[in-house]
Formats: sequence, structure tokens, C-alpha cells
Amino acid sequence: MNRPYLLAVDDEPDMAVLVAEVAELEGYEAQALTSGPALLAELAHRAADVIVLDVVMPEMDGIELCRRLAERQCAAALVLISGYDGRYLHDVEALARAHQLRVAATLTKPLNLAELRAVLRALAGRNP
Repeated sequence: MNRPYLLAVDDEPDMAVLVAEVAELEGYEAQALTSGPALLAELAHRAADVIVLDVVMPEMDGIELCRRLAERQCAAALVLISGYDGRYLHDVEALARAHQLRVAATLTKPLNLAELRAVLRALAGRNP
């Protein structure tokens, strides 16, 4: 049985690795990435089932990434995260939904790992 594929994208490498490790404990195959361009490059090679995306990053922020994901008709479930103003996270979520992207959850930093695990379990079709 194939494990769902998750991409954890955060400009803070430790955070991307932490999310990927939690995902692996929840049965995912996961990869940690540190930029929007790295995400787009990986998606050109392999579709993801879930993308955990920090919406505030240098080079390419959540707004630009949502636009690019919509152009590619990305079907992955998005888990949007941010440690900044909650209004920005809400705005990116609204934009993603307006572009017909599948937003599964929004989480704030510092991440509550139990909450992240529950979201990942629900996306994998397992009981939290």
C-alpha cells in the first residue's frame, strides 16, 4: 500500500524537518523543503497528496505560491501555517479557496504538534 506523499515547506529548515518527521510518524512519505521555488520544482516531478506550507517566506510568499499552485491545478490538500498576523493567514486561505485550491486546515506557529497530528490523521483517513 502506498503511503500518502507530503511536502513540508518552511524557510526555517528545522520547522520543515519537524513537520516532515511528524508526518512520517503518521504514516506519510514526507520531504522537507525550504522555499517556494523548491516546492514548485518538486511538484514538477511528483504530485503531493498534502502540502504543509508556511505562507510567509522570502522569494515567494503564500499569495504567490497559491497563484502558482492554482495555475498547475494542484489537487493536494493544503495545510497553511504562519507565525505572523492571523489576518494574513486568513487572507491567504481565502485566496487559495477562491482559486479552487483545497485548504484542509490553517495552523499558527508555534505549532501545536497534537493539532498537526490530528489534521494529518484526518487527511490520511484515520481517526484522530
